[in-house]
Amino acid sequence: LVEEDLVMDGWTELARRILHRIASLEGPVDLPRIMDAVEDADFEKMEQIRARCDEVVEDPETAQKLKAWYRQLCKRPCFQIGRASWRERGEGWVLGGSRSRKGNG
Repeated sequence: LVEEDLVMDGWTELARRILHRIASLEGPVDLPRIMDAVEDADFEKMEQIRARCDEVVEDPETAQKLKAWYRQLCKRPCFQIGRASWRERGEGWVLGGSRSRKGNG
């Protein structure tokens, strides 16, 4: 395994998590055990994402509704650093000062 992640984005974090799970397997390694390790790594990440909903969203009922209950790669993953703040401003949505036309985001 690589000692230092020079990219440090969501994709390399995902790969590192999966590879760590596979590398920690003891005994004979076959495809079903590898797939179980991948599924465990996926579940671990999704639990981390669901926990983040509880940390960030103030209303517990809303936080529960926002939680994703599918596998990480079931949808196109989006990775972001920090906190996003979307606001609707008449002609479009604003995220950190950049605008997106209605219907695009």
